[in-house]
Amino acid sequence: MLVTTTKGEMDDSLLEKKEGSLDNDNETTTWVEYWLEGELVHRSVHVLLKKNFKIAYVEKLHPKYTDEFIASYYEDNKLCYAIITKEDVLPPADYEKMKQRNNRINDIFRDDE
Repeated sequence: MLVTTTKGEMDDSLLEKKEGSLDNDNETTTWVEYWLEGELVHRSVHVLLKKNFKIAYVEKLHPKYTDEFIASYYEDNKLCYAIITKEDVLPPADYEKMKQRNNRINDIFRDDE
């Protein structure tokens, strides 16, 4: 499988894969990292905030800190940005479930208007 890395497209067999997750009262987070000779070259992160739930898109790694990400989300119809960590990320399958649930809820509210 090809992975998009800071070095360009690379076959995953050439990389060390590390996965992690965190689940607590505030969030469920999962991440996948690919490393090349001790250097982090790719990180994918998914976050579910359990309190004040927001769906956010992880834009990129923080330019100065490799354990933080810049994420975008909408609040009150305004595009916002936040710095998040691995602890703020949700697994892809859970993200899709939550997204579908949110879309259904939004559809119900639109139908009431």
